[in-house]
Amino acid sequence: MKITKEILKNFQLYKQFPKLDNLQNVLEHLGYIQLDSIQTFGLRSQDLVFYNRLEKYSANDYLELYQNESACETYLHALSLVESPSSILENNQARYYKELQKLLPSVPFNHPQQLKDTAQKLLKENSSNSRLQTLLWRSGIINVSRDFNFRKNYEFNFDIKNKITLDEEAETIAPFSDLIILALKNLGLASYADIKRYFYLTEKNARSAFAQLIATDKIRCIGNLGAEDYYLLSSDLELLSNIDIISSASRLLSPFDNLIRERKRMKFLFEVDYRLECYVVPAKRVYGYYALPILINGEIVGFLDLKLEKETNSLKIVQFSKAGAWKRKDKALLEKELRQLQKTCLAENLLGLEKII
Repeated sequence: MKITKEILKNFQLYKQFPKLDNLQNVLEHLGYIQLDSIQTFGLRSQDLVFYNRLEKYSANDYLELYQNESACETYLHALSLVESPSSILENNQARYYKELQKLLPSVPFNHPQQLKDTAQKLLKENSSNSRLQTLLWRSGIINVSRDFNFRKNYEFNFDIKNKITLDEEAETIAPFSDLIILALKNLGLASYADIKRYFYLTEKNARSAFAQLIATDKIRCIGNLGAEDYYLLSSDLELLSNIDIISSASRLLSPFDNLIRERKRMKFLFEVDYRLECYVVPAKRVYGYYALPILINGEIVGFLDLKLEKETNSLKIVQFSKAGAWKRKDKALLEKELRQLQKTCLAENLLGLEKII
């Protein structure tokens, strides 16, 4: 099959925005959602990911997934929310569980109550030992939930007797196989380089897992673009010939949205050079402190930096920046999206529309 940039882009858009009707379906479909604490206009990054894929969503609705224990935090490329239970969570926790056992060889891991008492004692004695605390939650011994202010709540997990342990071969393949599959779930069609880059996999980590997935027909090579072969999940093969027409709806994307999180691919497919600028000094910012890419008709047409002014309870456009794909008719669609976002953020006013030209 001859691969084109348009096929890559349209298939990824199709994979990212199917019709989904609840929080669990979104998380199951994407496989992970990156978490972020920044809140400049009433929604956080993870809120926007859900908001853009559900007909109805309000700020912090995603916390329901913690409350019904159907999701759990883990560390992939960054802090992420994944399904619980899931193989990616279990394999990831098993790696850190093994590391924790090496760090604490005398701790009774097979006795939950003793482990809880020992863990609490160690945390109290080593309150500055962030590595110990990190390993306890990454291994699943401590469960993490969040409140409306994104503060952590810790709870000891008494179900550790069911912890899996990986043998040496599985430890070098299973976690990375999960990440390769997860990358393709989100990319749709991707080169080997795209797949490695999505979760920052090294050649050493990716090579054996990738070969095993090919050998077991979990993934397939279906064509090339230039000198690179392109792969997809074997289960996605039929989808490739049934892509719906891309929706004309507008979306304000989170900087960490699964569609655009890998910036090199974003630049290739959408022909925009974008980075999150909240850690850039103001004088050197191009698009603004927390600029959101604007997706309309399958193109990134510009960027909006928004702020919620608490004094007047107003959603304010701080900066609007056009990209090359911007068309005058996009203004009406963008304004409609902003009005909807205003309602979701419970803002009384929308300020700065005159900046969109």
